[in-house]
Amino acid sequence: MSGQQIIKPLHGLRGLAAMTVVVGHIVPYPSAPAFGVVLFFVLSGFLIGKLYLSAPFGPASVWKYSVSRIARVYPLFAFVIVVTGLINLTTPANIFDLQPEDVWRHLLLAGDANTVWTISAEFQFHAAFVLIWGLSSLPRSHHRSTPLLLLIFALAVAAAAWLGDSAGRIDLLGYLPIFLAGMLATRLPQAVETSLGAIAAWVLPIAGLAYAL
Repeated sequence: MSGQQIIKPLHGLRGLAAMTVVVGHIVPYPSAPAFGVVLFFVLSGFLIGKLYLSAPFGPASVWKYSVSRIARVYPLFAFVIVVTGLINLTTPANIFDLQPEDVWRHLLLAGDANTVWTISAEFQFHAAFVLIWGLSSLPRSHHRSTPLLLLIFALAVAAAAWLGDSAGRIDLLGYLPIFLAGMLATRLPQAVETSLGAIAAWVLPIAGLAYAL
C-alpha cells in the first residue's frame, strides 16, 4: 500500500486464522472455525484502526478508503455468491447452504441469511468505521479517541449481549465488539505493543508446528 505502513506479522496471524478455519472443517473441532473468524475480525479491526484512525478525515480520504475496501474483496465475493446461488438453484447441490432467495441479502451485505464466509459482516464494519473515524476526528475528540473507542466498545458489548442468539449471522451487531477490540489494540502503549510483538514471535511458530503435527 503506497504511503501506508505494511505490518508483516499480520500475514502470519492471518495464516493462523485461515488454518484454524480449514482444520476446523476437516477434523471434529466444531468451535475452531468460529475461533478463526474471531481472529480474522480482530485483525481487520486492528488493521483498519492502525491505517486510518489517525489519518485525516474528509470526503477525499473517505472516498479513497471506500474504493479500496470494496475493490479488494467485493467483486470476487459477489461472483461466488451469484454462481453458488445458480448452482444451488439448478442442481441438487447445497453449497454453503445458500438458498437462491438469500442471494440478494448477501449481495446487499445485509440480512440474517446463513453465513457465506463472513464478508458481509466485515463490510458492514467497514461502513460503520467511517462514522467512528468521523467522530474521532472532531476537534473535541481528536485527542480523546481512546475514551471514545472504549465508550463505543462498551455500547457494542451491551447491544451484542442484549441481542444474543437473535443477532443475524451476517449482522454486524453480533460481531462489532470483536472488530472494536482490534481497533482498541492500536491504542496500546508502545511498551506493551513491543512486548506483545516479542511474545507473538514465539507463539506463531509454535502454533504453526502444532497445526503441522
